[in-house]
Amino acid sequence: MSVHRLSSSMSSSHHHSSDLSHAQHSHLPSSWFTYGSSQTNEKLYERCLENPFVNTSLRSEASDKQTSKHQVLIELIERSRGEFVSCIKAWVDLIVKTQIDEPYQAMINSSSKYGGGVNALKITARDLDSYTGISGILYMLIYLYIKANSQCTWSSPPPSECSSEGIAEFSPTTKDNDQTNIPSPSPQNLNASLFSLQYLREKIECCLKIIEAVFKTSTIQLDNGDVSMIGGMMGCFTLCAVAYDILGDSTNSELAVTRIEHYISKLCKINVSKNQSKPISNEWLFGRIGYVYGRAFLHAYKTWNENWTAGSSSSTNTITDSAYENDPEIDQVVNEILKDGSSHQKNSYMWEWHDKQYLGSVHGVAGITTILLDIPKIRHNQEVYSKILNTINSIMSTQYPDGNFPSSLGSKTSRLLQLCHGATGYVGLLLKLYGLTGETSYVDSVKRASHCLWIYGLLKKGLGLCHGIFGNLFPFLQLYTTLHDEEYLYKAIRFAQFGCENQSALISTPDHPLSLFEGIAGSVIVLDGLVRCMDCYQGGSVPSSTLIHMPGFDLNLFM
Repeated sequence: MSVHRLSSSMSSSHHHSSDLSHAQHSHLPSSWFTYGSSQTNEKLYERCLENPFVNTSLRSEASDKQTSKHQVLIELIERSRGEFVSCIKAWVDLIVKTQIDEPYQAMINSSSKYGGGVNALKITARDLDSYTGISGILYMLIYLYIKANSQCTWSSPPPSECSSEGIAEFSPTTKDNDQTNIPSPSPQNLNASLFSLQYLREKIECCLKIIEAVFKTSTIQLDNGDVSMIGGMMGCFTLCAVAYDILGDSTNSELAVTRIEHYISKLCKINVSKNQSKPISNEWLFGRIGYVYGRAFLHAYKTWNENWTAGSSSSTNTITDSAYENDPEIDQVVNEILKDGSSHQKNSYMWEWHDKQYLGSVHGVAGITTILLDIPKIRHNQEVYSKILNTINSIMSTQYPDGNFPSSLGSKTSRLLQLCHGATGYVGLLLKLYGLTGETSYVDSVKRASHCLWIYGLLKKGLGLCHGIFGNLFPFLQLYTTLHDEEYLYKAIRFAQFGCENQSALISTPDHPLSLFEGIAGSVIVLDGLVRCMDCYQGGSVPSSTLIHMPGFDLNLFM
């Protein structure tokens, strides 16, 4: 394997225009005003679109219609489910066509080296990370494959055999301000498997062949940012190991694992030094905690595969706990993370990234501690566990009156409300702490955060997970599956309706519109989880967190 390292920079903060009209001050309901203030939050206001449902709730709709909340929600589910499933089909077909089938065919047809054929299409096949690169597409396919194996609840032909009605042509070279016209397809075949296992295996194999071609023709020069599952080569190696195993290719699966052990593990043990030009970090996107998650991902897949082969299943706690246990490599890297986090304060943790003490889930405390708390040894170590609680309790005291959280220590403005910065990344963490401690203060904080998300969460930046609408939808699913309050399922459905109905204006907004974290590949995963929650509610079952999944943060896809 020769090397040329792709840039690991994250294009996250570009502001893009949208044809969707913005809310005007004269239209703002009283609920748009911040707690204890007579002024709207201009910083958040300028980044969001008008929520047409902001003045409604499940309770108010039931009152207006003089019926029960249950009946209102059932009717909403029946009206929206077909649209959501059709969007999943259309989006997957679009992603597969432009990111797998076309470059794969070009690779086969080209008489020149691989790079020429793919570069002619101007796609990011050489970008191998999971955040915006082809490994993120592989992640989506693996998710769909595992869910199709675990719960075959839908059935229809693979997208290539479905009608293409409602699916617009989408050029992989679409510019940021271009719009794609993707009307919502008519619902069809909603009662069984969404994609066949054979179809998914075929697309996984094509995806692997594209990645293999990059390895054969490029030099992969690793740097410290490559240790993470989502932002670095760790993710590519991890997902290749799983994908090859799915195809029954144990030789290449083991080779991918060997690459992790030989290349990546060494990077994780480098101590942070001010003298390094690029010291290794501990955060989620490019740092050590992302490596820890990647190793746990491999262990969880192995457990899932063994259970599936044996016809058995594991509980959420069992499979998550076992994924983080009995791996000396995880223990060693976690110790480095804790050591670095202890250098600022005695009784709590704080980590730096680019000379800032970030608090959010992608670059800061929320993401690091969310994964640390899944590790049994952390929860059972009273000193470490107490320091984590002290850390989060301290950050809770910085929560703004509008319910949002600062992006970094010392920040005075509530202006970012997305997965990487702000309340979005704190909902799951605080709910996890509520489950561990039973302290209602965490629920109180989460409810304030959810209020902020409901008002300001429909972002202008598109449909993606990191800076988009489906990233801000996910906390409502976390709230619903934890607190079992149907109001949150209602809000998740309303966010999804907005995203699906306005997709033609939003889908091409980000720099990488089809990717896992900026584009609709991640939206597919969240929307799939929402449909599972809707089916669960319609069937009268108690919702579980195993129904939903946020790539890179939990292991629920294996449940």
